[in-house]
Amino acid sequence: MHNPIRSAAGPSGPGRAKVLASSLALTIAAFGSVAAVSAGTASAANTYPPVVTQDYAVGTAASSVSNVTAAVSPTTPNTAATYSVKFTTPSALTVGAGASSITIAGTGIPSISLASVADLNSGFAATEPVTALVGGNVTITLSNSAGSINAGDTVLVSMQATTPSVPMSTSYTFAVSTSANTTPVDAAAAVTITPSITAPTASQSSQVLGAGSTYGLSGIQVLTSTAVTSTTLTLANCSAPAVTGNGQSSTNPCTTAGGITWSAAAGSYSVTELTGTAATAAITVTGVSVAGDTATLSISGGPTGGILQAGDTLSVTATGTNPTASQSDALVIGVPVPAQYYEESGNTVSFGGQVSGVTVAPSPATAGSTATYVVNFSTSSTGALSAGQSIKIVAPKGVGFTSSVGAVVTDTTTGVSEVVAGVNNGLTTTTNADDTLVLPVNMNIGAGNAVSVTLFNVTNPATGSYAGANGFQVSTTTDLIASTNATAVVITPPVVTTESPIVTLSNSATGGLSNYTIASFKAVSALVGGTDTIEVQAPSGTLLPSAATLTDATTNSGTQTMSVVTGAGTNDATYKLTTNVAANDVLSLTLSGVVNPGTASTTNQVTLGADNATTNATVAGTQGLGAIAPTFPTAGVAAGYPDAAIVAFGSTIYVFAGGHAFGIPTPAALGGIQAVDNAKIQTAPSGATVPAAAPAIGAVIVAYNNPTIYVVGTDGQLHGFATPAQFLSDGYDPADVITVPGTGGLTVGATAGTVGAGANAAATGANGAIVNSSGTFYVFAGGKAFGIPTPAALTAVRAADMAAPLSGTVTAAQTGATVRNGTLITYNSAVYVVSGGNAFEFKSMAQLQADGYSGTPSIVVPNLGGMGLVTTYSGS
Repeated sequence: MHNPIRSAAGPSGPGRAKVLASSLALTIAAFGSVAAVSAGTASAANTYPPVVTQDYAVGTAASSVSNVTAAVSPTTPNTAATYSVKFTTPSALTVGAGASSITIAGTGIPSISLASVADLNSGFAATEPVTALVGGNVTITLSNSAGSINAGDTVLVSMQATTPSVPMSTSYTFAVSTSANTTPVDAAAAVTITPSITAPTASQSSQVLGAGSTYGLSGIQVLTSTAVTSTTLTLANCSAPAVTGNGQSSTNPCTTAGGITWSAAAGSYSVTELTGTAATAAITVTGVSVAGDTATLSISGGPTGGILQAGDTLSVTATGTNPTASQSDALVIGVPVPAQYYEESGNTVSFGGQVSGVTVAPSPATAGSTATYVVNFSTSSTGALSAGQSIKIVAPKGVGFTSSVGAVVTDTTTGVSEVVAGVNNGLTTTTNADDTLVLPVNMNIGAGNAVSVTLFNVTNPATGSYAGANGFQVSTTTDLIASTNATAVVITPPVVTTESPIVTLSNSATGGLSNYTIASFKAVSALVGGTDTIEVQAPSGTLLPSAATLTDATTNSGTQTMSVVTGAGTNDATYKLTTNVAANDVLSLTLSGVVNPGTASTTNQVTLGADNATTNATVAGTQGLGAIAPTFPTAGVAAGYPDAAIVAFGSTIYVFAGGHAFGIPTPAALGGIQAVDNAKIQTAPSGATVPAAAPAIGAVIVAYNNPTIYVVGTDGQLHGFATPAQFLSDGYDPADVITVPGTGGLTVGATAGTVGAGANAAATGANGAIVNSSGTFYVFAGGKAFGIPTPAALTAVRAADMAAPLSGTVTAAQTGATVRNGTLITYNSAVYVVSGGNAFEFKSMAQLQADGYSGTPSIVVPNLGGMGLVTTYSGS
């Protein structure tokens, strides 16, 4: 059952403290209801070490730049313009003597006359020579002046060029590399030069096969650059257009003719000028000549007898007869002077029936699982299928249709079934933005019959709800109009059933220096200090340190620093205990100063074993270590220290924001914080050190005794907001402002208004930020961008998130990021805390309060982003 966790304004209620300068009052948002989950018990004693951890990822080697974006202004043809390319360099670049170089490669890059380079962090800026322009590649040598471009800095290259004169939209692609990082990385989106052309819109009055219909094209633009006299227009219909966009010059717009039969009567056509020089003058169709797929219209009228000028916009209507077979056709319009320019409709017109009653049911329905899908539908009254025809299923992005998919097609009306088993029997798969499966049928299926398709070995997509245009669509050879009304498919997060320890890295870069925390496992048998050892075997290429800290969560005396016996600087090290550890104590291991392997992988594992030997010949040993259920991460342990957590380290109390510890100097400061922060004070484990981490980019803070709100910018500095309106317009959710005692010694930089868009929530990826990236919305939580799949999901997010949506570019790194430990999220009315890449579900309000999360903002997300769901755990 679910226990309601409701809104509260007093100290007893958890929630998202909404604080905005002195003008915003404290309110608490509802968490919704939380599933009741029984705490798990430890697994049966594992007397057969070693213990193997869950997989962990070591990221891509720093051999390429990142965060590449490109832009051009203005975007009009035949105009002097500035092309800008921005990226983050993982390596320092040499300026002046021995200069490094930057190469910008791509298709269709115009001739560059001038290039300037700036480091947006160090302040370096110079005009640099273009030393090569070969095959569309621009190479810029950083030789003109002194300065520095440091590792991790953001570099901006601006280039002056004249955009070409194009009759249609033209895209330029850019990829960036440097002499220090030679692997090219594409910009997040192409730069497009467009002469303000939009495709005309096609329409039809009937989809019935063989029926008479009226067809329309609206928004036709005259593309000629000067006024011309045109006495004809051509109208074609194509099942396979030769035209691939607007403004194409061609002698024939169709590769294959469509099925529409045009009327031969001039009175069946009309041409109207919507905008332009003759907006009020009638244009008359005086005659029509039909040849195959093309109707040529003779026109007269307009201001001086059919004169059309660049910028004029027309609409055309025509009558005819629909094709007698199911198909989709494009409508194409052409103006024949001074050359034959065609515009293809931005949508197609389809003829035939549509299946109905589409239901889709996967089993199991957990993200990433291999599942069996049952797809049911009924053919239309004209949708009979015969041998050699096919059923087409278009699935949401992320559904895995591969050659291993098998299928059973059943006509449930007649009871006849057939098996389609693999590509050798005609199974066709195409992986695009959506995954498409075409199933041939070798039997007859009657019109109006019920059909069931069972698909085997399909891989489920990410967690989320898939429906409507974002859901499954079914069509057939005869029912060509795809359905968009399939029942919603809800994919749930995978449940973490393994009890293997979780490895958490402070830095996952290949070759990087990192601290490893391995939690949790247990001592199956008593371990003897001075005699027994723990062996750690990491993936090849990992370099382990000379000391390790063993934390005993059950008995404080078992917490100790162990020195290496053998294997320091290798991937297989043995450490000797100094004090005893009792049987069944819950343990974790911290390894500081580990060097990550140089090869990226998502399937790394650490193997642990205990023995009374001092060699590391094998990880298996005579002393026992065992796996246990994951330990619930309270706010007072080093599992992320959530926002607004208040934790006592010895006699000093700290409040956390963005993972950074702000010391609370006085009882008055503590009282000021607790006036808006409901978190119960937690006590850090004995011997735990105060984290020294800098606050996460995008963290938002306000001092209890000062109305100015600050955000941690991409430069690591604090940037203040002048007004509440500015704060809100920059896309921040006031629920995610954390109250602290002061700036904590952090550098206060320029005001947010001075920084501009570089300080808004889209740039910083702040908790709760909602970003529209090329039409797809995302919400940020813990540094990760969660894709919002449907308008309904966006509405649900915005119902609890006050952030103003912004436009910006969401990168693959942001969508693929691991959520920061300690982040609280709300999904489907349940509340979770993230730790080690998994989502731990709270079982009650009392647990949330007792574990120190009552003041932590919870971000509403549309899915769990592929995280594992932990419902059975030890601890709280």
